[in-house]
Amino acid sequence: METNGYMLKSRVHYEYEKRIFYDGRNYYNIAHFVKTIFSPLLVFLTLLIRKHLSVKIMEKTVKNMLTEEMIPIAPMEGGDHEILRVSVDGYNSGIFIAKRWGSDKIVIKFDELHPIWEGAFATKYFFFEKPGEMSWGHNGEKMAIHLL
Repeated sequence: METNGYMLKSRVHYEYEKRIFYDGRNYYNIAHFVKTIFSPLLVFLTLLIRKHLSVKIMEKTVKNMLTEEMIPIAPMEGGDHEILRVSVDGYNSGIFIAKRWGSDKIVIKFDELHPIWEGAFATKYFFFEKPGEMSWGHNGEKMAIHLL
């Protein structure tokens, strides 16, 4: 073993570092070559993989987010109507828009009792600023709503 500063190096490692190559202008040891060529390549590949994965995850997430256009509308005269299955703040439920004179009302029927709204929630003051997030009321309250 040979010493080089504070580190002990094996003979093989030392011989590896002594190997040099000439690029036409300068001499470099092989360790320098590996660091300058493969390090940026590794960073590039890592960033490329991360971008690809984040796009796939984002596509899947956006597909599961509810928009107002997806919600079925119940007719004014009543009768059978479609109910869309969703998760509201983590609670499984059904959702639809009840057609009314003047303004429509959104209705959410929870499968289990909700700690705040118990079995159901309804309001005519609602809008979707972005997919998966419904704002309601007059105080800026929000609900996260995702398709099941």
